[in-house]
Amino acid sequence: MKKTITLLLFIIVLSLSSYAYTVELGEYHTSTSKISRNQFEIHKGDYSVCASDYRIIPIWIKNNNDYEESISLEYNGPNWAVLGGNGINLPVGKEGVIFIELKPDELGNYSTILKSKSQKAIADIPININVDECYSLNVNFQKGSESICGCEIKTLDLDIENTGKFDQDISLSFNGLTEYDTDNNSLNIKSGDKTTINVDINCPSEGNYDFEVNAKVSGMEFKDTIEVDVVSSYQCYKLDLSGKNKFTVYPSGANIQLSLKNIGLREQTYDFRIEGPEWVSTTTKTINLKEETSTKVDLSVQPSKEIDFGKYGMDIVFSTENNDYRKYIEINYKPENKIIKSVKDFVYYYRYYFYISPIIIILILILLVYLRRSFRKHQEKKEKRKLKKQAKLERKAKLEEKARLKEKEKKSINKKVEKSKPTKKKQDKSKFQSFIGVVYIIIVLLLLASLLTYYLNTKGLIKIPNIPIDSILESVQDFFVLYWNYMIIGLIFLVILIFVINIINKTITIKRN
Repeated sequence: MKKTITLLLFIIVLSLSSYAYTVELGEYHTSTSKISRNQFEIHKGDYSVCASDYRIIPIWIKNNNDYEESISLEYNGPNWAVLGGNGINLPVGKEGVIFIELKPDELGNYSTILKSKSQKAIADIPININVDECYSLNVNFQKGSESICGCEIKTLDLDIENTGKFDQDISLSFNGLTEYDTDNNSLNIKSGDKTTINVDINCPSEGNYDFEVNAKVSGMEFKDTIEVDVVSSYQCYKLDLSGKNKFTVYPSGANIQLSLKNIGLREQTYDFRIEGPEWVSTTTKTINLKEETSTKVDLSVQPSKEIDFGKYGMDIVFSTENNDYRKYIEINYKPENKIIKSVKDFVYYYRYYFYISPIIIILILILLVYLRRSFRKHQEKKEKRKLKKQAKLERKAKLEEKARLKEKEKKSINKKVEKSKPTKKKQDKSKFQSFIGVVYIIIVLLLLASLLTYYLNTKGLIKIPNIPIDSILESVQDFFVLYWNYMIIGLIFLVILIFVINIINKTITIKRN
């Protein structure tokens, strides 16, 4: 393509020089001032220019006629390509120059035409211009956002890549934060190379910032922004302490468990201590937690016999280099009720029996179902045997009819006798009322006897020895504490036994009916 265009231009120049004028395209020139023939260099092929660059194309024109020539020019090209004049007047044998100024702002390949016209000749000269991205940078922070805790120094990594055609001198500027420092504000990067510079953020105030970098090269700017969130050190390493604030502890001691979660922005190691009674201890000294992770801490509460009952307070403290995270806990140290303690001990001691008791109950129910089905099959066989004997029973129908009549006569006689006697319910009611009456009379007599005894004792007429009621009650309580579990077990088995017997009796009664 380039050879074809060069040949075409050469033919145009020869044709023009043979009878009119010569038009030649030159290499880029630095300015639109005068240029000598020695400074002029003929250009071959297409023109290449960088976007946003400023370039000048010189056009050399020579009058080959034996008279003064007036040559008019017209340039058809993009808006950013401007011809320096509409024409030129040349005396006999003289030469002159005119310029095309290029300020490209869009990439692409452009085919333009320079039209020239004299008194005797017309020529269209093609000029191809290729606009490339010569000055291009990729400017990127390695992270889209960054958080800073308190007054710590944070280093931001900034990548700069020269994707243009030429080596470039780059200048950097930053906006959004004033508390920054960088190792290099200006640098030279070769074409195709990439470099990373460090930007240190030094103790900014709390808040959210958009930190912007602006890289300038050949009048062009390339930007990138990173969001910087600055928080206090307390919030950055914040610890969430969850768990109850009040605990009840008995002389046997207890274990307290606390839950911890790092809800801050950084991994942190916390020093753990207890500010409170000496009989509260832990084996944990330090805890390391990454952000959004949690763990548990166990406290051992073992009061000695010399410790008085009452309420005790303590602070659970987790410390970092700059902050303390506290949780107040109140311990209510009191004696444990004997009955409750024995119940707890019993449940703990026999816990495995409680675990297996549902299985035993299920097995008993399965056995009952099996017995019920067996009894049903037995009844079905019995009915079959009855059907076989039905023929014999029909023969005895007359005898049975007589027996029924006799039975009715007996029942009528018995009804008359029962009407003359009190019913069973009335008898039970009268017995219960008489029992209540006897109990009432006994209570009244005991009350009167106690009042009489108290009166005689106060008057000194009789002397009643002191009865150790407290010791008797304590003995009864101890007996209940020691043997209540056996009573309850016996009661449970008794209830189960009664339940089983009741089901069996009901089943048998239904089958008989």
